[in-house]
Amino acid sequence: MEFLQLLPNPALTLIIVLGTLIGIWSFQAIRIVLGSRGLTEALGEFVAMIGQGRLEAAYASLTPAYKGRVPFKEFKRVLQRTGLRQYLRSRPGKPDLQGDRVVLPVTLSLRNGQSQDLTVTFLREGKGWKIDDFDVAVFDR
Repeated sequence: MEFLQLLPNPALTLIIVLGTLIGIWSFQAIRIVLGSRGLTEALGEFVAMIGQGRLEAAYASLTPAYKGRVPFKEFKRVLQRTGLRQYLRSRPGKPDLQGDRVVLPVTLSLRNGQSQDLTVTFLREGKGWKIDDFDVAVFDR
């Protein structure tokens, strides 16, 4: 049996395949956009508080689980060591949605000319997001 006999209209088959792929891609894009709404605002508020020296407020904005794992003194040491207090602007990457949990890679530009890669984990709380963890890697650009 020839391949063309299996596909009576190759143009129609191609349209169906392309339509399916575009539909899947669109669904994924919409899921990411709707699922991650508010993440950049939560991140922006957090790093702005740190940049303004409002460390207690930044610490208070974290999830109770994070505060249970990391005491305030250690949080301050992490900020001191990484230089996050010199935050200038951020560039978020593609979020990885995992139910009510989202992992977001972020590149921060600092006033001293350095950049920092952050991996920020958010948890959904009500209609908003709270930072549950962040991992900092320092590098020069």
